[in-house]
Amino acid sequence: MLPCREMLDVLRPAYRCRHFDGACRRAVYEPEAGYVPRGSLGATGTLEEVRLVLVIAEPSPPDPGETYAGTGDEILAQTFAKAYDSYGNPSSPDHSVHHRNVRFVMSQVWGDIPFDGQLRRTWITQSYLCSLPSVTGDTTLGAQRTCAHDYLAKQLALFPNRVVIALGRKAERRLGLINCSPIAANAVGKPEGVKPRARESWIAAAAQARRALAAMAERAGA
Repeated sequence: MLPCREMLDVLRPAYRCRHFDGACRRAVYEPEAGYVPRGSLGATGTLEEVRLVLVIAEPSPPDPGETYAGTGDEILAQTFAKAYDSYGNPSSPDHSVHHRNVRFVMSQVWGDIPFDGQLRRTWITQSYLCSLPSVTGDTTLGAQRTCAHDYLAKQLALFPNRVVIALGRKAERRLGLINCSPIAANAVGKPEGVKPRARESWIAAAAQARRALAAMAERAGA
């Protein structure tokens, strides 16, 4: 379930990113150990169909035994295949609290539309494309700015008519680096993603997103 060609063009340079020797020299790119940009999914139709962008902090550390191999394009395709299975298959060993919670947010926005249909309307991405040593850690502000400028801003620019939900404070803060003011909600992964207050925040954010989408549709029809 690869995204549309325009999104692939934005993401392709992240595999063997030029900033690994500069602002992001602390980042790890080791496909054989699972350390590659990964976790994005959606935008499987046309750019015009995407109305919702969900932004998460960064990929979690790789699962035990997670590996990738091949050219940059081959690794990119492998990451999307894994993400589709993790999000779309509740019986998959990779289906986690994180994936279940993102599915909940999407369903709160899109209702009874099947998952594949939701993916045509939604882009799920990371505010920083590389894993950090700890899910509660962070990287340098320079690295965050660099990644946000080179990748996050270019992704969002593909969807001028969209609503953005930041899932967690890190995602919200990094979106601010590119002057994007998202709808703010709690993080979807552990430890925050198992707390009742997190679920309440997702319900509220989805309701705000639905109102914004309805207002866009009304203006378009005027």
